[in-house]
Amino acid sequence: MLAEREPDVLDRWLCGPGLATLDAVIGAAPDVIAVVDRDIVIRYLNWATPGLTREALIGQSAFTLVPPDCSGVARDAFEKVLRTGAAASFETMYAGEHGVMIWVVRVGPIRHEGEVIGLVTLNTDVTERRRGEADRDRFFALSRDLLTVVTQEGHLKRVNPAFGEMLGYDVADLIGQRFIDFVHPDDLAATIELFRSVHVSTTSDTFEN
Repeated sequence: MLAEREPDVLDRWLCGPGLATLDAVIGAAPDVIAVVDRDIVIRYLNWATPGLTREALIGQSAFTLVPPDCSGVARDAFEKVLRTGAAASFETMYAGEHGVMIWVVRVGPIRHEGEVIGLVTLNTDVTERRRGEADRDRFFALSRDLLTVVTQEGHLKRVNPAFGEMLGYDVADLIGQRFIDFVHPDDLAATIELFRSVHVSTTSDTFEN
């Protein structure tokens, strides 16, 4: 526990009916929501991850929850919001009961009488999302099918290695090219029509090219 201090505005807000209202509104929110003062001390927490309790964390420095190798980006984000009042965010990770967990932390200002008196943080567990993205990226890279991602303007935004190998190009040289330039002349009309229909309906039927 940090040293004793004089009660302040946050104390008045985070006691009695104010605390009960806050718990009722965000106590069961899927994200961890915290109120942090200008000294980066946790003053409120709606819930804590397994193995921790909010009673033990309240009154502690928020940096106790940030791994040392992430403390620099965390400090930069906190100080930016305190200094400018503009929102910031950072990503952090730590070893949990079920392996490494990845969190995105969004930081916003708490204002009173025109001054930033503290911070509110919205902490989102993105571990499963990141794993899904990694699985998708792995599939994209290893698939022997020709896979591409195309912009609304019809330019190649991403292509997999198989696409480059089949056409005899380096992947980097294909990015930004018009996908239609790689379509066989006999398939141009059908491909253009399908591309236009996707813009209208967002769905399409399978077709051969």
